[in-house]
Amino acid sequence: MVIKSGAEKAEARTESHNVQELKIRDLPPHTVREHPRAKRVILRVKCGVVQVTVPRGFPRQRVGAILEAHHAWLQRHLDETNTPQVEVPERVALPALGREFPVVCCPAKRPYVQAVGDHLRLGVSDAPRQECLLLCRWLQNLAQSVLPGWCAQTARRSGLSDYARVQVRRQKTRWGSFSMKKTISLNCKLLFFPPEVVEYVMVHELAHSRHKGHGSAFQALVRSLVPHCSSSEAILRVPGQWVPQWVEVE
Repeated sequence: MVIKSGAEKAEARTESHNVQELKIRDLPPHTVREHPRAKRVILRVKCGVVQVTVPRGFPRQRVGAILEAHHAWLQRHLDETNTPQVEVPERVALPALGREFPVVCCPAKRPYVQAVGDHLRLGVSDAPRQECLLLCRWLQNLAQSVLPGWCAQTARRSGLSDYARVQVRRQKTRWGSFSMKKTISLNCKLLFFPPEVVEYVMVHELAHSRHKGHGSAFQALVRSLVPHCSSSEAILRVPGQWVPQWVEVE
C-alpha cells in the first residue's frame, strides 16, 4: 500500500500535536526501515507483521499516527494473514470409506508419512505445516486410488458414461467439475463426507455430460437419480463441520 499525497497532508496536520498526546489504539506488530529510493511511506503486511518503509531521514515518531490513520486497512489484511496454527491430527476419519486411521507420530530428521496396516506412521520434526502437507498428499493419493473407480460404478448405474477420465485434486472450494474435454475433477476432501454426498457430487458432474448448464433439465435429471440431493447440498454448504482444518494448509 502506498500512502499518497492526501494521506501525507493528513500526516502533516498531526505534526502540530505532541506525539505523546495522540490517542493511538494498540498498534499492530510492525517493523520500520529506511530506503534510500523511497519517496513516500509504504505499508505492507507480510506473515502477520506490518512492514513500514520510509524515505531516508523520515521522523520515526510519525509512524504511529500513520498506522492509526490506516488501522482499518491494516486490520483487514492482518486478519487475512493471521491463520490459526496448524496442528497434526491424532486420527484421520474418512466417513466416505467408513475407515479411520490413527496417526502415530515418530521423531524423525525429516517428515514422512507411511501407511502401516490400519494406521498412519508420521515422522515429525517440529514442522507441523510440512507434516500436514504430507498427510494431504497421502489423502489425495488415497482418493485417486478410490474415487475414479467409484465414479465409474456410479456412471454405469446412472447411465451417464460419456466422460473421458477422472482426476483427483485438492481444490480450495470446488467439490467437482466437468471440463470441455469431458474430464471430471473431484476434490480429495470428499472423503470426509458421508458416501451419499460423494455419490451426489459424482452424479452432479456426470449429468453435465448431457446438460452443460444448471437449468431445469439438468436439475430434473440430478433429482431423478439422487433422491437425497437436497440433504447432500445442505451438508456441502457447511464443509467446516466435516472437513478438518489441517487439510486446508497451503
